[in-house]
Amino acid sequence: MPTTLLTDIAEAKITAAAGTGSAVAITHVALGDGNGSNYAPGHAQTSLRREMARQPIATRHIEGGNAWRVRAEFGPETPAFAVREMGFFDADGDLIAVWAGNDVEPRQTGAISYLIDHVLSFTRVADGLVIVEAPDDELAEARGDFNRLGARLDAMDQYSPADQVAMAAGVQQAMNLGGILLREMDVMRRRVLAQGVALIRLKHVIAGMQLTKSEVRTLHLSQTGTVGAGLSKAKLDGLIVALPDDDYHVSVPTNETGSPVQYFAYLVKSDGVYGVDIGASVPDEALALYRIDIPAGDTASNLNAVTLVDLRVIQAENAWTSVIEPFAAVAFADALPSADYMVSVEIEEATNIAAVGDVVIYDKANNGFKIGQTGSADNVRIRWTAINPNYQ
Repeated sequence: MPTTLLTDIAEAKITAAAGTGSAVAITHVALGDGNGSNYAPGHAQTSLRREMARQPIATRHIEGGNAWRVRAEFGPETPAFAVREMGFFDADGDLIAVWAGNDVEPRQTGAISYLIDHVLSFTRVADGLVIVEAPDDELAEARGDFNRLGARLDAMDQYSPADQVAMAAGVQQAMNLGGILLREMDVMRRRVLAQGVALIRLKHVIAGMQLTKSEVRTLHLSQTGTVGAGLSKAKLDGLIVALPDDDYHVSVPTNETGSPVQYFAYLVKSDGVYGVDIGASVPDEALALYRIDIPAGDTASNLNAVTLVDLRVIQAENAWTSVIEPFAAVAFADALPSADYMVSVEIEEATNIAAVGDVVIYDKANNGFKIGQTGSADNVRIRWTAINPNYQ
């Protein structure tokens, strides 16, 4: 089953903090896709295998002893990927704890909020040497100074027996009202099952957009693979974008870390001009061209050790039929009992709303569905709501 391990870096920091009155403070949680596969975590890890997103821990409370329940949220704008690993980082950016496993059942990010609710237990560490630095959640605030049930019961001795009976009756009444509210919320849950935002992108290469290595740490851009008088074309943002062949078009970063890293080369509009850029992820408005795999410790002045993986989707400009079917896959956070629901949609924005065409819901299943469009617009942002039609 998945395991949470303290890293060697954490052990060293905990040892240094012992007896000083200081503590190792965890502040952030990161998600990764494990570089595409499950794995058993190791104490020597200094990073996730492939980190995809990171957020500050939103709230926390003490579970008891040296255990903390932490919560964080990765919004609908988070890139879509299968979560196979989690990392917990301190204020210095060091990996303190890592969660992964050979039998992890990946959950999907993107389209809807991805919620983290995880217990970090440091049973081999003295109390107070590892803390979570984040706002208290509702439970911690309600506990106040009473982190143990015994302390809370002892505090009741200050009230008379009659007052204690009255307080118990008040608690019982609150629980009854809570049960009524829960039933009403369950009815509402069955009526409006879920809501979120999906982004449909209609982008592809028409011709060229080939990236090849130069003799230094840059990439050439060309139509044929050899720089000359060629002209590469692509469709994005509802436009046909043309770029001439260009020597040394974009620089590739080095990797001074002890782990391999991945970057992406993509076509994007920046400061009003289209060109190829490189980043750790592909922005929503960009067209992915290549994945760039850089091995650990690669600081050479050339790209001999770097691997380019072609991600281009190519469709000729004069094709009679399109192989591009613009759609977005929506995954529910929790599977529904059945696919007996309907989906209402609202187009929030697009490069040209008039060119969106029809919005189609298809492939409905109890764990999600697909949203497609029939038009030629790009960057179509759609707010969807899944509704149970059998609500009484």
